[in-house]
Amino acid sequence: MEKREFYSSEGKEEAKVKDEGKIQEDIQELIEKNTEYENALKNEIIKEIPISRKEPFKGLVIQYEGNKYYEGLKKINASFNFIRHSRRDGNCFYRSYLIQLFEFLNPKNAGPESLKVEKKLTESKDFLLSAKYEELAIEDSYLALTQAIDQLKKLTPDKFEDGLIDLVSNAATSNYLLFFLRLITSAYIKKNAELFMNFIVDDTVDGYCQREVEHFDHDCDHIQILALTSYMEAGVIVHTPREDGTVETMKFPDEAKEYPVSMLYLPGHYDPIYKN
Repeated sequence: MEKREFYSSEGKEEAKVKDEGKIQEDIQELIEKNTEYENALKNEIIKEIPISRKEPFKGLVIQYEGNKYYEGLKKINASFNFIRHSRRDGNCFYRSYLIQLFEFLNPKNAGPESLKVEKKLTESKDFLLSAKYEELAIEDSYLALTQAIDQLKKLTPDKFEDGLIDLVSNAATSNYLLFFLRLITSAYIKKNAELFMNFIVDDTVDGYCQREVEHFDHDCDHIQILALTSYMEAGVIVHTPREDGTVETMKFPDEAKEYPVSMLYLPGHYDPIYKN
């Protein structure tokens, strides 16, 4: 005779609770493992140098031989001979733009463009104050910026590259500098909200700035590039190799008189590139 087992409603409920508890434990374990992986990945990224010295662009082309971006990179290499590699940490655009701005302060580059860059940077504190930022909240970052400018201006051309790399590689200083560029970007977006609001999805202008712009290590999007380059009046041309072997070039902003900064864009990452 077949043996049957009967469960009371209380027993079924107890089994259900146990199953749900096991599911929650499994989910928590997955979350913890994912967090451990993300932390390990962040630690590996931090070990990378923030930005390299200039290296031959051809080296990057060789690395991509056989890759879908190879032909496009070869075309870019026909115009650009050198590249700096910026750390992949969410700040790559800001770091790449910062180092190219600072290169104008090299005595051998003295001229109207270097004076304009220095003027825009030193006037940025007043710009932030006009956007309702509290002086107490920005003074440390602004002090780091002015000290960096003074430090670079004292360097001779033959010492400039070493001094620049040391400055941008110093985490205590460079984090302040990168954050200050983010504040400038955020302030420009807020002061020109009508220009950007239609491009911000599912958020307010203030919410976007707080969540995406002022949040350190968040990737820079086109809105931020347009805002920062517009404030600095130093346009950038971004060169992107495509899978079909072509190269897309985008100018930020469209109406800039000059584009003194050039960058390479590969999926999710920006690096500064140079003709000489």
